[in-house]
Amino acid sequence: MVITALTRNQVYQQWYRGFESHPLRQRGNQTAQAAKQKCFAAFFYNLTTGGVCHMGWTFGNLHVQKDSKANADAVIQMVQDYYAQFGYGVCGEENAELSLAILDADDSAWISVYSDFFEDPQDREALGCWLSQSEKLRVLDIGCFDSDVLGLIVYNPEDEEPAQAATGFMAQEMGLSLEHEEGWLSIIPDLTAFREVINADHVLAEEAMDELAGELKLPSNYVKTDLENLAETAGSANVSRLYLSRSANRIKILK
Repeated sequence: MVITALTRNQVYQQWYRGFESHPLRQRGNQTAQAAKQKCFAAFFYNLTTGGVCHMGWTFGNLHVQKDSKANADAVIQMVQDYYAQFGYGVCGEENAELSLAILDADDSAWISVYSDFFEDPQDREALGCWLSQSEKLRVLDIGCFDSDVLGLIVYNPEDEEPAQAATGFMAQEMGLSLEHEEGWLSIIPDLTAFREVINADHVLAEEAMDELAGELKLPSNYVKTDLENLAETAGSANVSRLYLSRSANRIKILK
């Protein structure tokens, strides 16, 4: 039995629920524009703003590889620092203009980040680039559109270009597969099996994550979800909630 879920961006078709006036929504943001030019963001951006009716599963999240400086508390602080550049401070849930969740699980090699702003792939790309370039962390960006295409981007702090992969019906139609393949060696030592999964035919693009979970050391239930549905998929993982507002003047991180 296959269960799919409609997320908010499918219901509202990317109208962002009134958030277009936020600084992070302005297309002049240089970091977002750079990410759009360098990665698959342009492809996913065109899909998500095309005005089409979505029937499959759409989600997107970031994953920061754990190391000596990247634990859950450190990632929470880094995310706060990033959004502070745009005037956001931490607040209570009732005043939040932007909501995030940070997941830390013993069975994952990654700290996972979810946000209601991640409906826009450019917002994921911008934060992922910043964490990699400014904080020197390895970041994995995974996005799925309408169950037709699954895109993966890994930002390696030592590389100028991100490594990219895409699978699913639409990826095949567009001729997307692997780019900067050598960049994947940072997290997947043997690329043979990885290539096979990426190049395989998937009726539902997100099914590829079930096959990649072992190689990535990232359980698929932490990927095939979003902020709205995280409570149902996180299991026993530790999830910290972070609420931000441009008028915030106090800290309140709920666990």
